[in-house]
Amino acid sequence: MVSGFGMLFYCSYKALKTIPRPDLKIDLPLVESCWIEIDPCNNKRHILIGCIYRHPSAGMDEFTVKLEERIKESNLNKYETYILGDMNIDLLKCHTHQQTGQYLDMLYSYDLLLVITKPTRITSHTATLIDHIYTNTINNLVSGIVTVDISDHLPVFCVAGASPKRQCRKLFFRDYSKFNPDLYLHDIYAMEWNAITGHCKDLHEVTACTIDALKSIVDKHAPVKQMSQNKERLF
Repeated sequence: MVSGFGMLFYCSYKALKTIPRPDLKIDLPLVESCWIEIDPCNNKRHILIGCIYRHPSAGMDEFTVKLEERIKESNLNKYETYILGDMNIDLLKCHTHQQTGQYLDMLYSYDLLLVITKPTRITSHTATLIDHIYTNTINNLVSGIVTVDISDHLPVFCVAGASPKRQCRKLFFRDYSKFNPDLYLHDIYAMEWNAITGHCKDLHEVTACTIDALKSIVDKHAPVKQMSQNKERLF
């Protein structure tokens, strides 16, 4: 979902195994982006989704170059890829505007095809295609534009035929059933802090060593255990 200078993903934690991909963020003024990877847990290609907002004032040549860099870095052949968002680039002008044509050619060179081909912003005197969805997978794909007047942009959508299995992530919890506060505090007081942090070179190392030491005591008194199926149902 794109709105102004921000965007977000809604993902079902229980149904999908998602991996944030901040390494693919497009680092440009007036451009925001977020990326996630989905493991379908069915031995098929992972799914890569990028959501982008480009302000109309953002440099188009720079944006094209940066997006191509991210596409190269992501190695799209490994993924079922979907890139979408409010790009503020009117693809209806691809034959008359050189930068738009070059942008579209760049996408085509990586086998990214458009699934939205009609205007997405319509006024009394203009009709532009500035809300985009590109993908390298077109099998079992349903896409379109919702003609509802809730903003100055028409919502676009894409329903993919991918069928991820219920996520294979295991759930864990801390077991406090045998936790004894007095024994816990005794171990905290008995810690030899000079031995733990004396070799540290700076505050960052001191902090890391302190956290590790405290975590070892917490693990001793409240160990991490895998959640049973019965508890998962209550989660």
